[in-house]
Amino acid sequence: RGRALHRAIELHEQGGLLESSLDAQVRPGFAAYLAFKAQTGFRHECGEFEVRSRIWRYIGHGDIRGWFGPVRGLIDVKYVAAFGARYRFYTALQTIGGYAPAWLEEHPREPFGAVYALWLRTDGQFRVIELKLPNAKTIFQACLVIERAARNLNSAVGGGNGNGRID
Repeated sequence: RGRALHRAIELHEQGGLLESSLDAQVRPGFAAYLAFKAQTGFRHECGEFEVRSRIWRYIGHGDIRGWFGPVRGLIDVKYVAAFGARYRFYTALQTIGGYAPAWLEEHPREPFGAVYALWLRTDGQFRVIELKLPNAKTIFQACLVIERAARNLNSAVGGGNGNGRID
């Protein structure tokens, strides 16, 4: 459902969506997206865009980049039943800590003024949540270090010399 809605939004913004083709489960979320744009004046710049950090060696894909008046925003779209604190933390960590720094690494003169979660609800309503997370970049980078160390350890133990020893 979420992937289908993301695709519908992207097709809509490219001028190629046939709204009658939308699945019944996607229609409320799409209606919420249209309401979001109409009520906030948000101007879509790009969607489903790649960000790369050559320094930290990761690639991500941001959902939407666009404008709230003069402020460029990075938006992570969520089409979920509930958008609680843990989900917001994960979303903030990924977008503020990962996507925004990678974008800035490649586009140093085009920073994001704010990062948002756009909760598109199944009742056709929406909620825009400005994401803030102190130390998000540091936490995200620490997670990368831990994940890589764990991957290297698993590789060395499981696929090392065949006897379970780390050489």
